[in-house]
Amino acid sequence: MKIIDLTSENSRAVEQTAMLLVDGFSDTGSTSWRNLDDALSEVRESFQPERISRIAVDEAGNVQGWIGGLEEYEGNVWELHPLVVRQDCRKRGVGRALVLDFEKQVAQRGGHTIRLGTDDENYSTSIGGADLYPGVLDKLRAIQNLRQHPFEFYRKLGFEIVGVIPDANGFGKPDILMAKRIKNPAMNGKNTKRTSSAKRDNAELDDMQTEYKFDYSKAKPNRFAERVYKNRRVVILDADISKVFTSTESVNAVLRALIATMPKAAKAKAKRKPSRRSVSPSREAVAA
Repeated sequence: MKIIDLTSENSRAVEQTAMLLVDGFSDTGSTSWRNLDDALSEVRESFQPERISRIAVDEAGNVQGWIGGLEEYEGNVWELHPLVVRQDCRKRGVGRALVLDFEKQVAQRGGHTIRLGTDDENYSTSIGGADLYPGVLDKLRAIQNLRQHPFEFYRKLGFEIVGVIPDANGFGKPDILMAKRIKNPAMNGKNTKRTSSAKRDNAELDDMQTEYKFDYSKAKPNRFAERVYKNRRVVILDADISKVFTSTESVNAVLRALIATMPKAAKAKAKRKPSRRSVSPSREAVAA
């Protein structure tokens, strides 16, 4: 058995998958995909962008199972829908292999959570055929599997029941909601959309060197600097002075007071004196 992408070009696999969909849900009480046309429409929708469509095939290329997925919440969450295994291939690890492969596909796309809904339309659990109101969560907490409902299969694969929609498919036919975290977004720095920008930023940080050598001979003046600092000059304050004068305003105030006490000759001499250009690590630059 191998798991591959289901594509529109593989017409044989497409038709087998559609037939599998009709046959696979016939014993669940589901009213979906009662004919081949409906099933083919569902299969073709899985070829859309932002979808996952994977099939398990045997050595002859015959379809043994199909799993699909739909991107949600900007790629953080993916809905698993549907999962169906050919009846003669059940309990042989095909479904498990498809789910594990699906988890890898979601992780590669940047997702961290998988959710699914598993309906109880033929009263296979203790909450099927029952009025769940009031005390919906209490009844859900005490759920029991009466006739091999799939929620136990998903539980064994690490999924947890996170909710229920009572009467989703008619009175007494709930949809059991399950989810699984496949990776911790806090561990890999991913807290936003699944785009590669976060991964790229992290990679750049990992590649940071302790020291860089720049070729200043190729440096060019900042063409915008004159617009911002026109008629201004940057001077260097010694460390002890910068502790006292911590802002541009404080420096200017003291210098204006000093200029007012200076003789005219001293003022003219000060204007001709070139500014200091050297920079020391122990000093701070202040725009005056």
